[in-house]
Amino acid sequence: MIRIVALALVLLFCGTAVAKTCEGRWSVKVENSNVSLVGEKARIPVFIQTSQSIRECAPQGVYIRSTVNEGVQLQSSNALLKGWVSDSSGARTGLRTNKGVIYPLSLGEQTKLWLEVPNAVSGVPGLYASQLTFSIVGIDGIKSIVERAQLKVTPFVELKVNGQGAKRTVVNFGTLKTNQTKTLNLHFRSNTNVGLIFNAEYEKLKHKKLQGEYVSYQLYLNNKKLDFDTLMFLPRIHQGNSTNKLLKIRIGDTTQARAGSYSDTVTITATARP
Repeated sequence: MIRIVALALVLLFCGTAVAKTCEGRWSVKVENSNVSLVGEKARIPVFIQTSQSIRECAPQGVYIRSTVNEGVQLQSSNALLKGWVSDSSGARTGLRTNKGVIYPLSLGEQTKLWLEVPNAVSGVPGLYASQLTFSIVGIDGIKSIVERAQLKVTPFVELKVNGQGAKRTVVNFGTLKTNQTKTLNLHFRSNTNVGLIFNAEYEKLKHKKLQGEYVSYQLYLNNKKLDFDTLMFLPRIHQGNSTNKLLKIRIGDTTQARAGSYSDTVTITATARP
């Protein structure tokens, strides 16, 4: 009699452990064409839609994982960008695991999430992608959905003179003297190699009023003499980091110069060269 009771209890326990199978339709859309930038960060909207029959089964949430690596990451041919999933307000409120993250579903038909990549702008240029697997948590019978997340990182270069991003900088020498110098700080920030070229209107200081009156000058970058109209290269500045170069302007011989105002316009062009 005792054995019969024990067996009946075991069968009853096993019966209650079987999860209820739920039926219904759901979909996931990763809007790769609708990327927004917030500073250095790229945000890709993710929309999850569930039918009423699924919502009535009270799922615990949606589980999102990347097939590239642990966590949510995107990969190009030679680089990796780490990211995360946030809720509709941008907060990282999900339950993180070593493989992905779980977010609750909204009570309505649609749940909005964000795939955020914090260093997207300064990443190594290229096309990044990852297969994301979405699974409903807490109910059985619902198949997982695989979607492709994609992000293009374009080459960029930023140039500032003496810490300013102004397009025009005036260097005033006052009274010109032979071998007089002025130094400017060129601040470069880029995610690739940088091509640099210096062009000048006259390549010497021209008298404002007197035709044919000039004073020579020379440019030096980190004490290396520069030639006008000659392309030079700065090596890759990794992951959007910055580097500084000193541009020195040295005035030539002024002993025979006529009194008056002299000027020239130098254009510095920096281009991203992936």
